[in-house]
Amino acid sequence: MKSEREETVVIGAGIHGISSALALASRGRRSLVLEAGTGPFFGASARNEGKIHLGFVYALDETGATTKAMVEGSLSFAPLIEHWCGPLPWEQIRSDGFGYVVMDEGLAGPDQVEAHYRSVIEEAERAAPAFGSNYVGVNLGGAEIVRHEGTFPGMAEGHSGCWFETPERAVDPRALSKFITEAASREPLVEIRSGHRVAHVERLEGGFALEAETASGNRRIESDNVINCAWDGRPALDGMILGDQSHESFRVKHQVMIHGGETAGIIPATLVQGPYGDVVLWPNGDVYISWYPIARTHFGDRPEDGLEIDPVVADRVHEAIVDLFPSLAGFKVLSHAPCYILAKGATDIHDPGSELHVRLGAEYVESDGWFSIRSSKLTTGPLAGERCAAAITGTDPGY
Repeated sequence: MKSEREETVVIGAGIHGISSALALASRGRRSLVLEAGTGPFFGASARNEGKIHLGFVYALDETGATTKAMVEGSLSFAPLIEHWCGPLPWEQIRSDGFGYVVMDEGLAGPDQVEAHYRSVIEEAERAAPAFGSNYVGVNLGGAEIVRHEGTFPGMAEGHSGCWFETPERAVDPRALSKFITEAASREPLVEIRSGHRVAHVERLEGGFALEAETASGNRRIESDNVINCAWDGRPALDGMILGDQSHESFRVKHQVMIHGGETAGIIPATLVQGPYGDVVLWPNGDVYISWYPIARTHFGDRPEDGLEIDPVVADRVHEAIVDLFPSLAGFKVLSHAPCYILAKGATDIHDPGSELHVRLGAEYVESDGWFSIRSSKLTTGPLAGERCAAAITGTDPGY
C-alpha cells in the first residue's frame, strides 16, 4: 500500500471541506482534500435549494439559538467566499426575496410565525456591528417583513390565507460550486483528489493514519491534523476516533429542477410550517421545486445503501407542486438527483418537538488534532471552515 505524509488532510470536498481548505490557504497552510465522489461539490452541497438561511424556517425553535446561528452564517457567507475567491456576480446567481406561505394545516399559525420573523430581523440588526450587512450582495440593513392576507401569488386557493414578504435569498448552488471549485483549483496550497473514499482512520502517536480506497488501490496517508467534512460518512469516521458520540439522522431528499415555462408572477416561496416544500426561481429560468412528503425518500439512523436517481420521484414532485402552482404545469423536468440531509433528530419534521427544527451553527468538535465540523447547512459552511482553520493555525477567525 502506498504511503505519504501531509500536514493537514480534509475529508470531503463539499462546501464545508473546500471552505476549510481555502481558509487554511489564506493563512499559508497547505491541505490535501480527499473526495469520495468524482469531483468537488458532487453531493449535497450542489443538490439543494441554495437558500442562505436567515432563520425564518426555524420558527419552532423558541430559544433563538438557531436564528443566531443562521444570521451569523448568512452575513459572513459572501464576505468569506469573496475573500477566498474574489468578487462574485451575486445578482446573476441569487433568487429574489422569498415569500413565506403559512399553510392552513401547518404546525404554527400566522401570528406565531410573524413574531418569529420579526425576531430574525432584530437578530440581524444585533449582528450587523460584528458581521456587517452584506447578505449575498444585498445590504440587509433596514430589512423588513410584510404580512399579506390572502392567497400567495400564483398559488391555488384553499391551502393558505396568509403569507409574508421576507428579505431571504437563495444562491444557485450549481453556479456557486463552479466559482468555489475554480478558486480552489487556482490555489497552490490546496490539492483535491477525487475518487478517494476514506474507509478507515486511526490515531497515531503523532497525528493520524487514513486509509483511502481508490480505483488504483488503497492508499495510506498520515497527517498531523484532519478536518472531517465527509457528510453522510462523517459519523462513522468520527466514531473511529471520538467514539460513539454522534447521533444524527440520515434523510435522503431529491433535488428536482424544472425548466421551459412561464412563472406567471410567482416569486420564490417556502411553505411553512411543517413537511411542505419550496419553489425557487433562478435568473436563468430554471426552477427548483420540492415537496417534502415525496422528495424525502429515506429517514433513518444510518445511510441508505447507495443513492439512486429516480425519475418517478421527480415526476411525482412536479405533479404535487403543479397542484399548488398550476402555472408550473408547462415546465418539464430538467434534472433530478438525491442527496443526504444530516442533522440531529429522531423524528421527522411533522413532529413539532423534533430536533430537526433546531440547527447547530458554525461549530466543530476537536480532539487532539481531529476536527469534526458539525454545521449542517450550506449557510454556515464557510464560517465553520473559517473558524476551524483559525483554530488549527492559532490565528484569529475573520468572524
